[in-house]
Amino acid sequence: MTASSPVCAVVLAGPRAEPLSASLTAVAGQRRPPVETIVVHVGEAAPGPAGPATHRSLHVPPEAGTAGACADGVRAARETGAEWIWLLDGLALPGPDALAALLAGASRVSGPRACALAAGRIVTPGGTPHPSTLPWPVLLDKEAVLSAAAHRLVAVRAARHGSLLVRRSAIETEGLPRSRYRATADDLEWTSRLLRAGPGFLVPASVAVRRRGEADRPGGGAARPWRDRRNALDLLARGPFSMQERLWFGYGLARQQGSGPRPSRSPRATTPRARRRPSAAWR
Repeated sequence: MTASSPVCAVVLAGPRAEPLSASLTAVAGQRRPPVETIVVHVGEAAPGPAGPATHRSLHVPPEAGTAGACADGVRAARETGAEWIWLLDGLALPGPDALAALLAGASRVSGPRACALAAGRIVTPGGTPHPSTLPWPVLLDKEAVLSAAAHRLVAVRAARHGSLLVRRSAIETEGLPRSRYRATADDLEWTSRLLRAGPGFLVPASVAVRRRGEADRPGGGAARPWRDRRNALDLLARGPFSMQERLWFGYGLARQQGSGPRPSRSPRATTPRARRRPSAAWR
């Protein structure tokens, strides 16, 4: 039933119209197209080509952020009655089989609980995995890892924005994204909650190319480091993770925070200090 289940696509629009137009064209050209497409604009829509006219637009205030835009888009998609909601980054260009592969992957693994989430593989224009969209894998459940691998899937513990297929029943059980996550980690927090309703998988056969956005540029997130750290701490403290997972994911988040842009040092700080002569007591 999953492969033929109705899907509503939600596209989170970026600040420029050209990438959004290309993404909407790619969504409309899917081999297994969604029954409806909703575009969520943060602030005013960017002028320029809007792509195919077969979509509905929502506008949220700029202060809503990604979490607020995602919540409003998912809420609107849930009201359509579609069984699945496909969340797509406006900078991502899905391949023609991206949605069909996600649906096939979601129906591939049988078990006592239905699949709650399927994530697509996001790559850079050069074909390498996009570093900011890598999901968190399952670490401790060996049976889940082996079962997913047997079906050419990767069992995940949390997933990133990019190309996410979410079952509506999981959203009704675990709720919408929380608006307090105004910078990063809103996707990790939300998907980790959704996966309490059922398993989730990365589907490598579903591919989308993510073009360069403002947050990918050097210093693109320099104005919000305190929010990044606050969200990371809140996620580890309140998220549905075991102690071992908190330690492992906390290490990964700490490395991610430490790899960000650092303030430049003054010339005085970079000048080597004069070598001090040992005191008379040590001569």
